[in-house]
Amino acid sequence: MRLRYSTLLAVAGLATFCTVSEAQVITNLAATLDPCQVETLPDPCGTSTAVGTATFVLTETGVEADNMCTFHIEFSGLTSATTNGHIHGPAPVGLSAGVVRGFAANGPPGTHVSPIDGVWRFTDGQSLTNARVAQLKGGLLYVNIHTANYTGGEIRGQITTVTPTNAGTWGRLKKIYR
Repeated sequence: MRLRYSTLLAVAGLATFCTVSEAQVITNLAATLDPCQVETLPDPCGTSTAVGTATFVLTETGVEADNMCTFHIEFSGLTSATTNGHIHGPAPVGLSAGVVRGFAANGPPGTHVSPIDGVWRFTDGQSLTNARVAQLKGGLLYVNIHTANYTGGEIRGQITTVTPTNAGTWGRLKKIYR
C-alpha cells in the first residue's frame, strides 16, 4: 500500500512538470499583386504593368501569444521607386482599409526592394491577434505596394488561403484500397 501511494505521488509530481504542447495548425496563404486590384487608380488598372506575388505561412496553436505568420513578397515592373508597403484591412476586394502591418524598408532610405521577407507575431507593435488571424484567413487583408507615381498604391493583392491541389501519399494510398 505504501509503495502504491509513493508511486502515485511520483506520477502526479511528474505530471505537474510535464506540459503538453498545443497542436500547431499551419495555413498557407497567397496573393497575386497587380494594378487592377488598386481601387484608387484613376482608371481600371492604370498604366502600370507591375506584378507581384506574396506567400504567407500562418502558424497557430490556439494561444494568441503564439500566433506567427512568415511572409515573402516579390514584385517587379514598378513605374517608380517604392515609398511604402503594407498589409491593409479589414476590407474585401475592391474596398480600401487602414494599415494593419507595415513592412520594414529594406532598400535605399525609405524604400522597399523585392523581395520583402518578414515575420508577423502577436508580440509585434502591430500585433497578430486572433481577430487579425480570422481576417487573414477570411480574405479580408491585402498587400499594397506604394510608389512615388502611385502614392495610393501601384499594385495590390488580396490575401487568400491556398487550397492544396493534391492529396498526400497517404491520402492516395487510402483511395486505392477503398
